[in-house]
Amino acid sequence: MPATLQPKPKRTAVKRQAVVQPAPRPRTGRPKPTRSRRGIFLPGAVIFAIIATHLTSLAMLHYENARLVQLRRETDRVKLNIEKLRGQIAVYTDEIAINRWAEQAGMVRVETQPELTIIGLDAPTMPTAPVAMRPTE
Repeated sequence: MPATLQPKPKRTAVKRQAVVQPAPRPRTGRPKPTRSRRGIFLPGAVIFAIIATHLTSLAMLHYENARLVQLRRETDRVKLNIEKLRGQIAVYTDEIAINRWAEQAGMVRVETQPELTIIGLDAPTMPTAPVAMRPTE
């Protein structure tokens, strides 16, 4: 047989060594150290404090946002009310009876009095006599 066609040698069994477990330590008469109560509850208390703080801050944030939304609604409602009242005032002030009553009471608008002169700082000359605010009759 040629060298390339020779059968493979069979595997030989490898002996495995047994795992040796170490011998346990002899027990001492000394008791196991106990954890103090502070050591037991401290991590839980810290976690609880962090969660409580976080939830409190979320509640405050939601409260502030709700308060701002409520204030915006209130201002919009007041603005709408003001516009309604302005419309009602405009309707009532256009009445002829109110204009007559105002004229009888002497409450005439300035633009309806051509005799009334207002002297400001930009006047060309100072008046020689005092200016009457009401026209003389």
